[in-house]
Amino acid sequence: MKEVIEIGNKLDLILMDRSMVKEVQPKKIYFSQIADILKDSKLKINMPIEGGRIIPLEVGTGYSLCFYTSSGLYQCKATIVERYKENNMFFLVLERKTPLSKLQRRQFYRFNCMMEVQYRSILEGEEIDVKEMERAEVLKLNWSKAVMIDLSGGGMKLATTLQANKQDEVQISMVLPLSTGAKQYYIKGVVVASIPSANRSNVFEHRIEFKDITNQEREEIIKYIFEEERRRRQKKLG
Repeated sequence: MKEVIEIGNKLDLILMDRSMVKEVQPKKIYFSQIADILKDSKLKINMPIEGGRIIPLEVGTGYSLCFYTSSGLYQCKATIVERYKENNMFFLVLERKTPLSKLQRRQFYRFNCMMEVQYRSILEGEEIDVKEMERAEVLKLNWSKAVMIDLSGGGMKLATTLQANKQDEVQISMVLPLSTGAKQYYIKGVVVASIPSANRSNVFEHRIEFKDITNQEREEIIKYIFEEERRRRQKKLG
């Protein structure tokens, strides 16, 4: 377990039912951080805090855990086996009940957002490799402005004043504010749907499926989505 997760990694705890099969509805999520990695599949974590108040989770309850690591997102199920106070700090000890596994279930989860991006049509037979070009040369390409209204590890939806046809090939230029700093992406995709916006006249919504994306780029996008969701939930809780 130490090979994947590390002390200091953030994690989410999602309350499970007694059978440890389903998440309790409405979903209840707590936020914490790894304080130590113990023997026998056990973890020491900080007691969750909400609105400046310590939440004393009960011993014996089960949770689905989501770990935010440098190599991606991992999940497992665990049970609280101990809670205690040490040097005026409160801790929980969790015992893992399932193996750690790479989190894939939200690869195509659509994260709602509003972010300015650029895109351009890819001409048939085009052999331009934007990633190998100088910045000044990239800017000379025929980019059009758009607004990204949702994002997933598999694609995105764009709102733009320009029409597009199904199966058109495009390239997206976007900058994501990752936890390690802002990063520029140039990702190719294909238009799988294009419809007039129901809310705005002269605006079209294009559903783009990523076609040429590295595993690292996909992992970074998925991690960004999780971190943004986490930030939004924490902000909502105060």
